[in-house]
Amino acid sequence: MEKEQIEATLAALGNESVPLPHRAAQIVDIMGGAQGGEGASKEVAREVFKRLQNSTLDEKAQKKAMMLDTILQQVELAPMRRGTFVQTAQIDNSKLEHAMIIMDNGEVAYIVAHNQPEVKKLNMGDKVLVDAHMKLLVRPETSNIKFGEIVRFERKLDDRHIEVMTHQDMKAVLLCSVDLMEQIKKEQVMTGAQIVTGAHFSLGLYALPPVEGVSHYKFLDRGAIPDVRVDRDIGNPPRVIEQVALHIREEMTRPELRRKFRLRPCVTRLLCGVSGTGKSLAIAAIHRLVYEIMSEITGTPIEQLPHRVFRIKSSSMLSMWFGESDKNIDRMFDEVEQLADQPHVNARGKSFRIPVMVVLEEADGLGRARGGDTIYDRIMTVILQRLDPNREGLSSKLAVFLSTTNEPHIVDPAFLRRIGGTVETFGRLDQRGFTSILRKHVNGLPAKDGKNKNQEKIWVNIIDSISAGMFSPEDKGVTELTYQNNQPVIKYRRDFLTGALIDRAVQQAASEAWEQSIKDDPEAGITASILWQALNNQVLNVVHQLVPDNVHKYTDLPDGVRVTRVRRIPVAETAV
Repeated sequence: MEKEQIEATLAALGNESVPLPHRAAQIVDIMGGAQGGEGASKEVAREVFKRLQNSTLDEKAQKKAMMLDTILQQVELAPMRRGTFVQTAQIDNSKLEHAMIIMDNGEVAYIVAHNQPEVKKLNMGDKVLVDAHMKLLVRPETSNIKFGEIVRFERKLDDRHIEVMTHQDMKAVLLCSVDLMEQIKKEQVMTGAQIVTGAHFSLGLYALPPVEGVSHYKFLDRGAIPDVRVDRDIGNPPRVIEQVALHIREEMTRPELRRKFRLRPCVTRLLCGVSGTGKSLAIAAIHRLVYEIMSEITGTPIEQLPHRVFRIKSSSMLSMWFGESDKNIDRMFDEVEQLADQPHVNARGKSFRIPVMVVLEEADGLGRARGGDTIYDRIMTVILQRLDPNREGLSSKLAVFLSTTNEPHIVDPAFLRRIGGTVETFGRLDQRGFTSILRKHVNGLPAKDGKNKNQEKIWVNIIDSISAGMFSPEDKGVTELTYQNNQPVIKYRRDFLTGALIDRAVQQAASEAWEQSIKDDPEAGITASILWQALNNQVLNVVHQLVPDNVHKYTDLPDGVRVTRVRRIPVAETAV
């Protein structure tokens, strides 16, 4: 930048008709090299400082000059970057000691400090600020902001290094800050303590204070309470719903009566059955009912009650990292036991002991039989130890464990005994259960028979005719199974009925009636023929999937039998 340009720039900076913020922005552009380049920016800065020092200004001008001086100084330094001091180092051919700094992005830099005596006061682990170009150590950071990754302390190696375990259970050696090392030497940091590290696990900074119990509930379900009501949504309620509800009510109102009979507060239930038989629906109904009981007894609206349900899946517990699965299981039980000890205080200040519910979905994925895999064997040992109802940590807790499985034969027998204090078997529907569930699913839907306008009577006639057809002794069957060393066995439509199948069929029938209503019949509704066709289609869809190896997943078989052949029987699609 030539002298004339410098003079023009300085004149522009001193022009009082230009707002000061605009001139400050212009200085930022110059210092950043946007106007004339980096060398020219330094020349302008030196000239400004020189003229400020040699000029005689009135009070108002001096204030503006001081403000300009401050802006120039801040621009020359900022933006600053944050790093962690490690040690001083002598660089070849340099008369000054440099500071070894680990920047927050993990980069290591050797930076000169303008204040050499100040550098000698720094300790390993102290936070410092350097200029944007990482050429100058500006000053120690005065803020108390601390952050970083968390690791687990294992042992002290020497006065500068420690061994830790990362969250992936990998060992690592870190430099250790002076403050942290002092704590370790005073035995204030024990094995297993949580250590906050610097960028990219390079430097141990400080130890987190110990916390009694868990500070965050990792496995707690914070979702909405299911809107599933027994009287409205479940046609053939299993006994387990009423049993759990009675258990919770009595434990919250008359626990002394249960202690008289030596009954424990902790209860386990296993819901066993093939897919689609209503296990998940029953658990959702129990979830809702437990909250309704808590609300009634405590006087707290349901939406204001705390989250008290843990929902566990094998995918959330099992880890590819050695030892991590065991820790997840221990963590889950720690959370359950800790939360169970926390009472609920209602708006009037009264304290109540309220239950904790644990839902273990697909227990066969977590509790498979031991002997085939050493990792699963170790996991199963931890589960059995923690799930022992006689163990002091669990036996006194008001906790309900609900587990589900489609494959009980692959679950470890000891695990089944622990989670199945009572086993509720969900099987295929009998005629009464089918009728009850079908009635719940079609409730409120439009029906049509061409003869009657009374919706209630129409549905009674449709359901009766459908039920009679499904369980008719004249049914010819839909598939023939051949057992090993046995005669062929016929399976009928009724042998494949589940709540899920009925739900799909009603949806199909409703969709067909809706299509008719938007095409040419505004008064269209579900007829007996449409509903039968939908149910028949859903049964046949299942039958078409059958092979000898999967028959047991779709229909009930005698214990111990093996299917060697599946033959589909041609059937008429309409019979009503």
